[in-house]
Amino acid sequence: PYDEFVRDQIAGDLRGGSTDEERNSRIIATGYLANARRFGSRVVDYPQHLTIEDTIDNLGRTFLGLTLSCARCHDHKFDPITNRDYYGLYGIFHSTRYPWPGIELDKRQRDFVPLTSSAKQTEMEQALATRSSEQARLDADVKNLRKALKQTADAEKKSIEQKLKAAEKLAKAHLDL
Repeated sequence: PYDEFVRDQIAGDLRGGSTDEERNSRIIATGYLANARRFGSRVVDYPQHLTIEDTIDNLGRTFLGLTLSCARCHDHKFDPITNRDYYGLYGIFHSTRYPWPGIELDKRQRDFVPLTSSAKQTEMEQALATRSSEQARLDADVKNLRKALKQTADAEKKSIEQKLKAAEKLAKAHLDL
């Protein structure tokens, strides 16, 4: 039925599901919201209000057959959507986390809802913690080896410098003969 479809498109990630497949399907359905345009090039100064306005416009045209942008500034006598309604929707979408809010320079994914069960998510987080711990140990090993190499190189350098001085002294003495 259409009403379920619309709910999934707009808030599927909040609706859950009786199975992982149903939950994932509902989360994926919210991809509809990703149809809003993105503006800007950096996360820091991203003009989020433009994406929210586009999301509201997209919602109105798609599900209500109306343009809602007029209600952003004022009410119309015969329009069903008031200025108050518009900003009610704005508040809802302002609290929405949009993956890839702009055209970030680093192209890093963020704010995605995981499509795994909570048990699998916990397992993956534990595996990540184990890998992170192992990575920290390996990084410490590399740091210690670099330090040891530098110390060895410094000691070796001093030895070579002493040999060089001795050789230069001998060469000079040889010339003086």
